[in-house]
Amino acid sequence: MPRIAVNGIDLYFEREGQGPPLLALAGMVSDSASWGPLVPGLAARFDLIRPDNRCTGRTRPMPCATGIDAMIDDCLALLDALCIDRAHLLGHSMGAAVALRLAMRRPDRVAAVVAMGAATQPNPLATAVFREVAALAGDTQDPGRFFRLLFPWLFAPAFFARPEAVHEAAAAALAYPHRQPLEGLQAQLALLDTPLPPLDLDAIGMPIYAIGGAEDRLVLPHSLRAAFDGKAEGLTMLADAGHSMHWDQPEAALQAIVAFLRG
Repeated sequence: MPRIAVNGIDLYFEREGQGPPLLALAGMVSDSASWGPLVPGLAARFDLIRPDNRCTGRTRPMPCATGIDAMIDDCLALLDALCIDRAHLLGHSMGAAVALRLAMRRPDRVAAVVAMGAATQPNPLATAVFREVAALAGDTQDPGRFFRLLFPWLFAPAFFARPEAVHEAAAAALAYPHRQPLEGLQAQLALLDTPLPPLDLDAIGMPIYAIGGAEDRLVLPHSLRAAFDGKAEGLTMLADAGHSMHWDQPEAALQAIVAFLRG
């Protein structure tokens, strides 16, 4: 199984495809599987590398100390282990925060950054949502309730047009064999209390491309525009897409990512 020992953990990752290296970093509560809808299209064009962040998936131990700096160190160690000098970075939500700060710290290792649903400043709304919903993660009487209450913050309204689809998605999430345990979620939530240095997009010396969801309730469209307008090479808002835009609109997300990175 693809693992490397780095920084006190056994970091699990998936690797497929050929082409320029592309390191894809998942958001909070997610692991490498969260890129599922985009994997075939990205692997057809890139050397796609998808790690399980600390406290998620098959990375061990579970839980472990985590934080943005630790995840940046993990990414750099993974690139070193795979003998990759420079890579494109693709990050979603928390993964986008890691990608942008990795680029700021080590611009020599990064060719370009695609930031999806990225908050460049502290996001009290997202923090409050995750904290309140996480309080239900240990509900043994109705474990699916955690996902059913989280989904409205992740997906566009069209996702809820068929009520049974919500229950089917919650059942699939519960059946996922590498689902994040409660202690892993709690460790990630502690990350929200860690102050971060300001993110200076102007200081990042490579192309940045931002993608947002027009129906995103966690990183509001006007906040994304305020953060990236005039500072990124491009900014695309995907119609009928929420925070998990690559699940709501996978084809549109794939086309935007490929057009930027190949351009």
